[in-house]
Amino acid sequence: THSPGGASWVEHGLCPWPARSNQGSYCTNYIRSSVWPELVTTTYEVLASLLRASRSSRFSLRCTRLAIGEGFPQTTDREVSMAAGCPGPRSALALAVAAGILSPLPSAAQQLIYERRVFPQANPLVCVTLISHHRFDLLERTMKAAMRHFERDEPDWLTYELAWFDNGSGEPAREFEKRVQVERKELSEHNLGLPAAINALVRRLCTAPYLLTLEEDWEYGGDGAAGADWIPSPGAPAFKLLDTPARRVAVASAAGLLAAEAAEPEGLAVVGEGLRRRILGVTLRGETLDMRVREPRRSPWTTRAVLAPPEAGETGKFWSKSVEYRTYCLDWNSGQVFAAYTNGAALYNRSRLVSLGPMYGDPQGVPNSNGARIFYDANVQVGGRFFPSNYGETNYAVRAGMQYCSATLRLEPGCEGVEDVTGGTCSAAFIHTGHGRGYGLEKRNAAKVDADRDEIWKFAGTPLLDAALSFRRMVELESSQQALAGFNAAVSAGMSSELVRAAVNSEGLARLGGWREHAATCTDTDDSTPPHPPLRTETV
Repeated sequence: THSPGGASWVEHGLCPWPARSNQGSYCTNYIRSSVWPELVTTTYEVLASLLRASRSSRFSLRCTRLAIGEGFPQTTDREVSMAAGCPGPRSALALAVAAGILSPLPSAAQQLIYERRVFPQANPLVCVTLISHHRFDLLERTMKAAMRHFERDEPDWLTYELAWFDNGSGEPAREFEKRVQVERKELSEHNLGLPAAINALVRRLCTAPYLLTLEEDWEYGGDGAAGADWIPSPGAPAFKLLDTPARRVAVASAAGLLAAEAAEPEGLAVVGEGLRRRILGVTLRGETLDMRVREPRRSPWTTRAVLAPPEAGETGKFWSKSVEYRTYCLDWNSGQVFAAYTNGAALYNRSRLVSLGPMYGDPQGVPNSNGARIFYDANVQVGGRFFPSNYGETNYAVRAGMQYCSATLRLEPGCEGVEDVTGGTCSAAFIHTGHGRGYGLEKRNAAKVDADRDEIWKFAGTPLLDAALSFRRMVELESSQQALAGFNAAVSAGMSSELVRAAVNSEGLARLGGWREHAATCTDTDDSTPPHPPLRTETV
């Protein structure tokens, strides 16, 4: 670009520049080269020519990196000073700065990846949570796309805060910190694993009533604003999500649905004939639950009008939206336990997450001395072994699924879920760009001993663990077939027994009383929800 004065362009080496310069005109100079010697030579020649043209003129120069190599500057989408942006002979750069033609600019590390409209946010409605362990290229894309989406697409009443937990990335995390506007953050000295990060975000860093989980690689892709390509699986073709009106206000619609559900006396999810359950959150990712969960644990599509949550105040007073949603509840016959909770993109009722208790496997600030990627929670034990963090997310999903269901939104008109492992785009507002997890691969194959692979960890902290322990004791007295027959007989009788019903009710009241007594001395949980009861541990 150049001033209305109309300087003509000529080719000088690799860079177009004005043959003459009028006083006060601005020249945007593009340098594109993948060959270092040519770039240095061209930079020097352009600077020298500009200096000769007019010392009174001011030039704003842009450097665009097309090749990745040592010494090349970072690409920038704004006009920057050649002195900071492009490599070249120091003497020429110093001469240009001294002449007033160029002026130094902060380094790329000091420039914000996105300047927020309001920061810090005093009254956030949504807490956008991020977890990282290196992979800052993905984290930057995810954060930038989320901020752009909230400020450009979602309604003004949907205020947001950012909460970031870094799992031991060290100096790169501290450098990245300088470039982001985050209300609350925790940069751990060591990689403490997923449970430690989730507990910090849910229970310490977030203050908003709703919590959006994005990890470091769930990027908003409604219109490809941040260049988000979705690759369902490695090697598969990439594509962008359709830009639909429903997708642009997906987070606001999810918040409205959660607020409407909170006002329902029995919840929105139907789990059986005459039985309903409350919703923990609304997933905003590809609908992979369609692969396993079937009716009646998966509901048909339902349409209802939703309003802005009461916390939105006057700014959301007249907002309304008709949404289509379906619900998913834990189905033991599906072969998997994910229905109410996933770490993928979803909006949750934060107070209900707090009421579930912490995600087990949090080492509470104590790293593994051997550098392994399994962490142990000394507060939760079975058979003398501590809870391994590789079961943290799965166990949390079981505990959530025994109390809650989830919902998903239809974001493309008339679409249906896709019953395969990659899921479809029907309910996806965010796309998974990272394919995996950068902060500790806490999976079964990372376990070092058989005890860390034991499926019983899924049921820690639930009545099912007590049942499993009781059944194991029966097997020690009887054959497994006889023990199973006896167990089934007791369950059948218990389903119709009024004495059992009375015992369960009295035990529930006693436990609730214990929760309230404990809550009087507890400071790290929401006053409106009882803390998680202590786990009953016994040696198998």
